[in-house]
Amino acid sequence: MKVKNILGITIKDLSKEAFLDIILDSIDEKNKINIAIANAHTINLTNKDKEYFDIINSFFVINDGFGLELASKILYGKGFVDNLNGTDLIPYIFSNTPKEIKVYLYGAKPDVVVDCVRSIKSKYKNINICGYVNGYVDDNKQDELINKINSSDADILLVAKGNPVQEKWIYKNREKLLIPVSIGVGALFDFMSGDKPRAPYIIRKFRMEWFYRLCIEPKRMWKRYLLGNIVFISKVFKQKITRLRTKKMIS
Repeated sequence: MKVKNILGITIKDLSKEAFLDIILDSIDEKNKINIAIANAHTINLTNKDKEYFDIINSFFVINDGFGLELASKILYGKGFVDNLNGTDLIPYIFSNTPKEIKVYLYGAKPDVVVDCVRSIKSKYKNINICGYVNGYVDDNKQDELINKINSSDADILLVAKGNPVQEKWIYKNREKLLIPVSIGVGALFDFMSGDKPRAPYIIRKFRMEWFYRLCIEPKRMWKRYLLGNIVFISKVFKQKITRLRTKKMIS
């Protein structure tokens, strides 16, 4: 499996079909795998938070979005095999699994996670929602939550609490969780429930969904997408320059 290093984060470069095979193998063999879906914002956060940097690099990291695609082209001369953004990837897994998969949902607002469960049940015949809880569980009830997750006998745990909270939560509880596959999925429940609209297909096709979200939520997203993307790409160019200088010195 090919990997790419982007600002110190090791990211797997694989197709969605290959990713599905990895998920199914992990479930079959009961091998635990923690998955982080990283976009430019995620990488920016890791560069500000050493703990988060180390946590993400302990995960199976896949690429999400135009920022990572552009970074790959700058550093490696070509993009990733697929854009593995969670909002499309999780529905792909749900639609293409050849057998029943048991899924537990943790995160989002109470009404959102309920609507998300309802949507999944109506669309995916091979997905068994074996439990769910909103993202507002008290700290003193975390052990109770983990016991419920483990008792559900889920194959996949989806944690929708945003970066870096979701990955830190998975990492903190990695020894207690008995679930084969744990994935941090950000705002997935909001989209799957219909609480937030997806960008039209033509916008997604041209990798401009970030711009659509900026237009929908400018006050919340402007720093992430305008300032954040500039910071990210500037650091990628610095990585490229450092790599070229190193090669020149060696030669």
